[in-house]
Amino acid sequence: MAVIECRGLYKDYSGTVVLRSVDLEVREGEHLALVGPNGAGKTTLLRALAGEDEDYRGGVALKPGARLAYLPQHVEPPGDGTALEFLASDAAAAEARVRAAEEALAAAREREASRLLADYQAALDAWEELGGARAVERAGRALALVGLAGRERTRARDLSGGERGTLALAKALQGNPDLLLLDEPGNHLDFRGLAWLEDFLAQFRGAVLLVSHDRSLIDRTATRVVELEGGRARSWTGGYSEYRLSKLRLAATQGADWQASRKRIARLEEMVNRAAVLAAAFTKRQVKANGSLGQKLRARRRQLERAKAESVAKPELGSTAIRARFDGRGAGDVRSDFALIVDGYAKAFGPRVLFEDASFEVRRGERVALVGPNGSGKTTFLRELAFGHDWENGPLRVVPGMKIGYVAQDRDGFERGRSIADEFARLGATGHETRRLLRDFGFADDDPEKLVDSLSGGELNRLQLARAIRSGANFLVLDEPTNHLDLDARESVEERLAEYDGTILVVSHDRYFLSKVAERVVLVEDGCFVEFEGSVDELRASYGPPARREGAGGFERGRRGGVSIEERGRALALAERSGAPGSPDRVEERILALEEEKGALERRIRAAFDARDFKGARRLSNELEELHRDIERQYAKWA
Repeated sequence: MAVIECRGLYKDYSGTVVLRSVDLEVREGEHLALVGPNGAGKTTLLRALAGEDEDYRGGVALKPGARLAYLPQHVEPPGDGTALEFLASDAAAAEARVRAAEEALAAAREREASRLLADYQAALDAWEELGGARAVERAGRALALVGLAGRERTRARDLSGGERGTLALAKALQGNPDLLLLDEPGNHLDFRGLAWLEDFLAQFRGAVLLVSHDRSLIDRTATRVVELEGGRARSWTGGYSEYRLSKLRLAATQGADWQASRKRIARLEEMVNRAAVLAAAFTKRQVKANGSLGQKLRARRRQLERAKAESVAKPELGSTAIRARFDGRGAGDVRSDFALIVDGYAKAFGPRVLFEDASFEVRRGERVALVGPNGSGKTTFLRELAFGHDWENGPLRVVPGMKIGYVAQDRDGFERGRSIADEFARLGATGHETRRLLRDFGFADDDPEKLVDSLSGGELNRLQLARAIRSGANFLVLDEPTNHLDLDARESVEERLAEYDGTILVVSHDRYFLSKVAERVVLVEDGCFVEFEGSVDELRASYGPPARREGAGGFERGRRGGVSIEERGRALALAERSGAPGSPDRVEERILALEEEKGALERRIRAAFDARDFKGARRLSNELEELHRDIERQYAKWA
């Protein structure tokens, strides 16, 4: 049974249509992921379903008696209340209503008593449901549950963005909702916070509609993916991996049909033109005498009109955003085996020590992920590396011949008031070269005249990658390079970085991205750099499965989709630890080889699309489906 549904939902902003005709149903206990390009209307749809925006056409129906909780992207706690007060505020408001009902009942005349008694009982029931006299105690337990123990007396508005989102989620759960509407709940969460959110959603037994760019989160928690594009919704069974595979297969089939319909239309157009030429060569009397010629021309034109009306649309795989090639940027002329040597690095802000005598090394050509909690100093370190490195002296020694290309989270390295064209002119690029390069990074021809200050977060990330490539960087230092990018753009960045033969040091919360790009993990822990012996998936698995929990929302352990990222990581970790003769090593080698083959096959499918070889794309997508099943079988041996 549906807990919420919408039919024919239409929404526009000043004449720009965002939702054209959206039909969507979320069934009880179902976990859905809502995906689509930036600007597709995902937040708009969530707000309409949540009742936050009623300015639309169409219908939205919530199951009678069902409780709904909505968590927006940005949470701004009101006033100066503490985290504990924020969490208990609904219970406090409910208690105030109980006291007001008591006073009204005490002052009521006899004929009003029955109605006021019912009001009092309803207010009392609502208060008890939120914890009643134990609401503050319950709020304290909830803070501990979501990892905010010890922050009870901290002002809610002083918490980090990720902590505020987690706090708002804990508050939403106090009403035991039947449906959670979550808009980018992983924003601002660090690696451990994302692992906690993933485990929580996997266990939550109510229905969930989740907007997220985190592909690992979707893979782990979603039973269905709903794609919003062109103002309409389309549903796909399974998590992100299944959605992507199904979409590739469908596009390959649609591409072959599109080519066939184009050939048919071209043949009919040729026949119509030939018949029209013959008809024009006859006089009106001759055409009238030879009636079959006119009939044939009219029949061919009707055929052509039907063929055009029934033609298959050209398949689109989405905006890949970045088409520039990153290969050929290596450091072949660098003689050292190392790209970076960090020796005795220290950093503090007043009494707050971020790093103390921290050391690690990055070898030439390596791809290293730097992982650690929010606030541990990762961005500070990358900024100092980009702007304050040396070779002869100091703790940050970049090997001579290594040229750093830095992609920052913000506008570091750009001068305010300068245009995009100005920035590339500083690198010696002509106007034509700048436009050509920017086209490959998803920009329009008139974009070079834009001020850098006016760019969105996603545009800024693409601009910084373009600048790094234009500068000839052979050492990419990337700080959250996929922030603000939609799923298609993230995949294109991954594909381009797969071609890059230089050195990469990257900070990212996107675990799917890291598992594709990074070969080695370095943890930031207690002011030091600690080398983790394993992959990103093994790091995720090292946190261990969560304990079975009861309480807010009634946690219940459940498995979503196929083999989870956690199970995959645990499989590889078990293979590493196990000493069984032969098989664990063979399984691990087989998994790694298959994953590498999968990435190469996906790139070949996209190349086939670009070349309009849809038959080849369909054949390759069949191979990809079989490869996907083989990968699942290998992981299942250890899951």
